[in-house]
Amino acid sequence: MDVIIPGHNIKILSSSLTALSKIGKQLYIEFDPLTGLTLRTLNDGKSSFAEFLFDVGFFERCTSPPGSNLLKKRAREDINRRNGNNATDRIRSRRRRRIPRRRSEDADHDNDATTDDENIQGMANGRHGTRRKRTASNNINRNRNNTESNDDSNDDDDDDEKYLCRVPIRSILGILHSRKGLQSLRIRSIGIDRDLDNDEMEDEEQDARMQLSFEFRIQSNGSMKITHKIAVACAESVIASADRTNCSEIIASPKLLLKMVEPVTSPEIALVISDERRTVTATSFHYADVSLDNFGQGNQTQNGVAGSNLVLSASVSKVLKTETTVDCDEFEEYNYEDGQGIELDEEGDEPDLPTGIDREVSLVFSSKEAKALLQFCTQQAVAGNIDDLGELTVVFHWHWGGKPVVFETEGEAFKGTVILSTVSHKLLNGVDLTSRAQKKKSRSSVG
Repeated sequence: MDVIIPGHNIKILSSSLTALSKIGKQLYIEFDPLTGLTLRTLNDGKSSFAEFLFDVGFFERCTSPPGSNLLKKRAREDINRRNGNNATDRIRSRRRRRIPRRRSEDADHDNDATTDDENIQGMANGRHGTRRKRTASNNINRNRNNTESNDDSNDDDDDDEKYLCRVPIRSILGILHSRKGLQSLRIRSIGIDRDLDNDEMEDEEQDARMQLSFEFRIQSNGSMKITHKIAVACAESVIASADRTNCSEIIASPKLLLKMVEPVTSPEIALVISDERRTVTATSFHYADVSLDNFGQGNQTQNGVAGSNLVLSASVSKVLKTETTVDCDEFEEYNYEDGQGIELDEEGDEPDLPTGIDREVSLVFSSKEAKALLQFCTQQAVAGNIDDLGELTVVFHWHWGGKPVVFETEGEAFKGTVILSTVSHKLLNGVDLTSRAQKKKSRSSVG
């Protein structure tokens, strides 16, 4: 990997790493000179996934390290040459052993000598013919092996162009901070890409030799170059996917969405999307709310006394509840799917849709990860790194509780995605999490 990032794009890269650091601890770096640079992370609970893809146009240069593939090709040629010489020596030794030897005969058998000479000559011709056939077959096999080796080398060359590693995000965040007069940043992989015998090395040795080099070009009363090197480790690709077939979506400004969810300080946020009232409500979510509601639905305690749990009631009354509501007309686009057109599952049965999905849906997910992407989008708009349109837009995809939700944003040469798991609608059990429902409960309890 060898990329050069211009100065006006370094802010975007730094902001993306800041957003990723709020989601996971490990950064998975995947580079392909054809598609660009991909940064991914996953939280410890594997319930949140984030990805930033930077296209080739994001960089001034996007190539593999110079000479890395050339050295590997020379190493392969040397290995093939040595293997070919060993095979040739073995064939020659076999041929030497196959040379016909004329046995000396007695002088008294002159008449039989001519016959023996003719037989020997015929045997020699036959052996020469067989030898020609074997030589031709060996040449065919060599051509096949060369073709297969060329195909394998081409595949290996394609794999060699790709780069994948893992590094703690905090290590890179300590480097990518604001610098005055910053012109460009060069990120280069060193170590394992230039190693010719990496297949014979142990994993610990490979990890010890893999590094990323960060070279900053600064123009301030002269030219200056600052280089940082960070050790990285080998890793496998981490990818998360979410089905977006027949899903609902909202396209809105990140500032509007951030104003809606930022006042909510609880770790989980409940998003109640009502197509009937044409509103979206963001409220604080506590698992005690669901437990209290379930206890109040006529369930009985062990003593046979129906009613709500007093301990849960006391705990919920001390919790801060925050709620914000936005009309759907404030969004750029709003498309609500009521569960129609959903495909059958693997067993051929219809999916278990929540009750009342044709009217509204309740989604409960982690708020920190969603805020991280929204803050990234608003920072780019303020920093002026976006085109004349002014700011990025955010696309929010969802189905219902229990299926992941997706936040997406896309700039001129990059794309950001956050996938979050949601609480199952079976656990919510049709509980209305808005203050409107709680007012009804309080009125019914007073009456």
